[in-house]
Parts: sequence; C-alpha cells; structure tokens
Amino acid sequence: MIVAKDKNNNTFHISKDDPRFLSGELVGIMKGIKTKHKNKRKIIKCPYCSKEGDTSNMKRWHFDKCKYK
Repeated sequence: MIVAKDKNNNTFHISKDDPRFLSGELVGIMKGIKTKHKNKRKIIKCPYCSKEGDTSNMKRWHFDKCKYK
C-alpha cells in the first residue's frame, strides 16, 4: 500500500498494482517536492597537518591536540 494523489491533490491509499497508478493518473505524494538540507556539515582544516574533515572530529583530534603540532 502506498499513498498517492491525483491531479486535484486528493490523496488515496492504493496498492502498487493499481491500474490508475501504473498508468500515471495517480502519483506518489512526494513527487515534485524538494527537500532542504538544514544540517549541512562544515569542513574545516587543521593548521598543523593540513587534514580536512567534519567539525566535530577535527575539534576532537586536531588543532591543539594534533600530533604534528
């Protein structure tokens, strides 16, 4: 069972084998919706060893704690 919508945005619970869904009359409810990436990871660079990585791991293992310091 999936949730689908028609051209008037009426929603239906149908099976994947429904002929209206297979013909394209009904489409999935998420069709055409774009998602936003709110938590995009920031990449930072260690000044001592020039390694780049995610903020949390870099703060844990590099900068003042870097073994190449």
